[in-house]
Amino acid sequence: MRNMTKNPKFTAAFLKAREALNKARAAQDAANNKLTVEKARLIAAAPDLLAALKELVDVVGGDFHALDKARAVIAKAEGRRSS
Repeated sequence: MRNMTKNPKFTAAFLKAREALNKARAAQDAANNKLTVEKARLIAAAPDLLAALKELVDVVGGDFHALDKARAVIAKAEGRRSS
């Protein structure tokens, strides 16, 4: 192994690989940060989304498939089972 570290081609390849790994890690960190911001926005909007959906269900009423889905989402958001 000692001879490999003194080999200029090995050293150049190692440094290139390390640089690529660092770039990949930086890209992953940026993607994770973006996802965290998007999740935070969704969490912040969740109470308003739930309120709007509940109001929509109350106003529209009826027995439509979309309303059944909306009712299930409301129940899930409120921690209860949908009926």
